[in-house]
Amino acid sequence: MFVLSVNKKGLKKYLFVALLLVALFISAELFISSNKKQDKAVCSGNEYSLAFDSDSARLDFISQLGFDKKLDEVFKDKVTVPHQFNKTYQSYNELQLLQGLDLSKYKGETVDRYYFAVKKADASTVDTIKRSCLYLCVLSKGGTVIGGHLESGLQNDKITTFFGEKTG
Repeated sequence: MFVLSVNKKGLKKYLFVALLLVALFISAELFISSNKKQDKAVCSGNEYSLAFDSDSARLDFISQLGFDKKLDEVFKDKVTVPHQFNKTYQSYNELQLLQGLDLSKYKGETVDRYYFAVKKADASTVDTIKRSCLYLCVLSKGGTVIGGHLESGLQNDKITTFFGEKTG
């Protein structure tokens, strides 16, 4: 028969170790869950995939937004998300938040920026003429969409979410 006897000093030590282990476990869970890659977002009630790690995934991303399924990449470069957001970046991040994304998670990081010339898959001839210069900008990190917008290419025209919503 095995009997464990513990005095007050020993009990405090076991209790301290148990609480420490629980705290470490909770911290590890919070760290793991906060670093999970976001794979879907929602904008205007539309859930969309953020996969962007191959030409096929890029085509699927463009297609799910309602654009013709073809890759007309205008250009690709790298940009750095600033550590501190000025008024312009705060406004741009508000647009990202509307589409279920948040650039503040990427402050100080260098990300890929893609521009695509796009046309609506179901566009009429009149709509195509009105929107002949529609560009999709996508910000990507590690094969996942982290931000972006639509723009007409016209000077002083407002940018919109992937689904055409404007801020304020």
